[in-house]
Amino acid sequence: MQQQELEHTRQVLTARTQALEHALAERQQLETQLIAAQKLESLGTLAGGIAHDFNNLLTIILSSTDIARAITPVDDPVQDELGAVFHAATRASTLTRQLLGFACKQPQRIARIDLNAQIQAMHTLLERTLGPFCTLELELDPTLQPVQADAGHLEQVVINVVLNAHDAMPDGGVLSIATQRMTIDSTPVNTAGIPPGSYSVLTIQDTGSGMDAATCA
Repeated sequence: MQQQELEHTRQVLTARTQALEHALAERQQLETQLIAAQKLESLGTLAGGIAHDFNNLLTIILSSTDIARAITPVDDPVQDELGAVFHAATRASTLTRQLLGFACKQPQRIARIDLNAQIQAMHTLLERTLGPFCTLELELDPTLQPVQADAGHLEQVVINVVLNAHDAMPDGGVLSIATQRMTIDSTPVNTAGIPPGSYSVLTIQDTGSGMDAATCA
């Protein structure tokens, strides 16, 4: 009888110990998440301050460049260089807005945009990003519908993909960007669960080596 009571007591203590260990592990996990959230909040505040300072500098650059373009003859070769500076500063301003968005100080600017026009406007930038040893090919569907997106975020996504493609083609290659209008129906083949309808599809492909197993992991 006494042995049974001891066994019961042991089981109760074991269960309580396991419960305490579980509660302690949960508390440690919550503390870790809290610390990470506090760091992220601090990073957001820092990013917001940096973005604000950058925005002030870019405003001066854009204003000065605009004045220089206005007083420079239209046929002067310097116009091309001034235009490149102006467009680069404009893109930098877009990145600043994204940084402010990360800092929760700038709302996303979702609007109907022409995806083809967006890609075409980036053509020169993307070619420079790829470098002289890579070729950029565009295949844009003229029947494409407008999409709802933040133009700045979309541009940054494309640039990041192109940068990865550049790194994957150190000896040169071809980067293809295509748009396509696609209709998705409700047949069983549609296992992705995408609602039926007409969609605008953006595809980016390169002839690089791809990611090895270590990178994928």
